[in-house]
This record gives sequence, structure tokens and C-alpha cells, in this order.
Amino acid sequence: MSPGRNRLERIVSRIAARPVPDFAPPPHPLAEGLYAIDRRWRLPGGATLPTRSVAVRLADGGLVLIAPPPLEPAVREALSSLGPLRALVAPNSFHYLALPAWATTLPGVEVHLAPGLAERRPELPPGRSLGPSPPPLWAGQLDQAVFGPVRGVSEVAFHHPASRTLLLTDLAFNLRGETDRRSRLMWRLYGAWEHFGPSRAARWMLLQGSEAVGDFVRRLLAWDFDRIVVAHGEAVESGGRAALEAAFAEWLG
Repeated sequence: MSPGRNRLERIVSRIAARPVPDFAPPPHPLAEGLYAIDRRWRLPGGATLPTRSVAVRLADGGLVLIAPPPLEPAVREALSSLGPLRALVAPNSFHYLALPAWATTLPGVEVHLAPGLAERRPELPPGRSLGPSPPPLWAGQLDQAVFGPVRGVSEVAFHHPASRTLLLTDLAFNLRGETDRRSRLMWRLYGAWEHFGPSRAARWMLLQGSEAVGDFVRRLLAWDFDRIVVAHGEAVESGGRAALEAAFAEWLG
């Protein structure tokens, strides 16, 4: 195992996050064909982290579930009312924990994994490694771009052209609003409080010293989007292109 992956495994092993059980709102629409499932996780030390999964409805009525949330009967029933689940997606090196439970209960569902994840976590269900071109299931309906693996970490960004929405996972945070003092302190230290952009962890693990960052962000900027939906924090409802350019200005030169 490479030094980068060794460091990654040490970090992951220390994050014993657990779901906050009394926060389980139903899926809600972000735009036509896009639905959010919001949850919160409690981290060591007591801070909480909002986390968002996204379901994309395809033209045939099926769903693609990006970063599956913890499997709960209520959320599975709610998603079933929107359409049959066609695919489960682990969009980066961290948002995969609930995927095995979903795959076990849905035999035949497609599994798609961020590059390098299957090698790092061989216990995951067999799946296809995501590349620069979309798989046939969502080609023409959902664009994708891959960054990494860098030091064992990768992330896949998605673009939903129909709603002009960019979907990011850990590449950028946008934590704002009311929360407890302990969480606010944690996210300020993390460099992720009350601004849209990469956290200190993303800079250190994914973006530091990588000449490919600018090229990757330019690929995202080539898409026609206005809204940005992130996994951690509030969506940027408008002006997303300018927000992305400002957040990654140092890599764009």
C-alpha cells in the first residue's frame, strides 16, 4: 500500500461517525428530477456534520442514488414512490459506507464506484469504476468528471444539464446557518464554516501539489450550470459558476 493510502486509512479508521437518529426528514426536491436526502452525523468530540445524498430521476423513471444514506425503511419507501432504483454510486473515497446495505437489499442494481475505491475497500459489492465518460444508464442525462486518485483519494463530480446543477461531494463545503457552538468551532478550524469552497482537509489530501486541479475545475466550468449542490452544507442556488471560480481561483491561475 502506498504512503498516501496508508495515511488515508489511518484517518478513516479514526472517524467513528454515527448517524443522528432524530434527524431523518423525507427526500425533498431540489429541482425537477433531483431529490435530496439530508442526514446528520455525529463525530468524535460531539460535533455534527450535515450530509446530503442525491437521487437523480432518469428519463425512463428510474433513479440513480449518489452517496446512499443509511438504509432506513422510510427513506427506501419514499424513494420507491419516486421510481425504481437503478444504480448506487459512491462518488468519492469516503461516501460509500451505506452502499453495501442498499446493494444487498436490491439484487440487480448497478453499483458504480469512484476510481481506486474497489482496490482500497475490496469488501464492497462488485461494481464498475467511474471514468470520464458516463455509463450507458445515464449517458446524455448526467455528465461526470473524475479527479484523482491523488494520494489514494478521488472524487467524481456530476452535472445535471436539465436543471443546470453541478453536484459535488467533498470537493467543496458550504456549512452555514444555525448549529451548536461545538460544531461551529470544529468547522471553523476545518476551514469550512460560512463560505463555499474546499476545506483544509480537501486541500491537504486531494488538492495540495496537484497540477491537475486547474484542469479539472476548468472541465467543470465548461458545463452549463448555475446551481451547485454539495454533500455538506447549503446549496448555492444561483451564481454557481462565479462561486466555483472564486473558490478555486488559486488553481485556475
